[in-house]
Amino acid sequence: MTARTISDAAAPNIAVSFTTGSVDPAEIERFFKSTTVEGRQRRFHHAVSRMPEEEVEGLTREQPDRLNIYARDPACFNAIIGIASGMLTAPHVAEVAVWVADDRQGRGIGTRLLSELASRLRDLGVLTLDADIQTTNVAAMRLAAHLRRTQISRSGDQVHVRMTHLAGAKAHSSNSDHD
Repeated sequence: MTARTISDAAAPNIAVSFTTGSVDPAEIERFFKSTTVEGRQRRFHHAVSRMPEEEVEGLTREQPDRLNIYARDPACFNAIIGIASGMLTAPHVAEVAVWVADDRQGRGIGTRLLSELASRLRDLGVLTLDADIQTTNVAAMRLAAHLRRTQISRSGDQVHVRMTHLAGAKAHSSNSDHD
């Protein structure tokens, strides 16, 4: 595990830990419980009162086809405040998800998590990232709108985002209110 502190006026001293190893399931449960019902609905695309076991397992165990990155707040006992996850779905393709605690959105944390995830997946040979977003997830829609080399298609209340040509792509990173 490696850690790097990111800092700017909007997100001072937010430590981001990068890991492909195991994380305590209790940390994931604490993060889940700290999120609002609306935040959970945006993440899982339906109402959930408990984090699904397969999600907890996927976010806590090292797996050869999945990379997880955690944003942590050192001022709150290093609590998880955001998660980015990429799962290989086909050769050179990964499905990605970013989830930032509701009270931490708009500070660039999601943008940084996605950028770091894309960089690390690119190092593993992934050239395309896919994500499905609910149209009601305003923060994720803003983030998607600012990505480079993207194809966006809409079907009902879902938007499918495909970020291609990762060999030279990075998420647009600024201090603006995109996530």
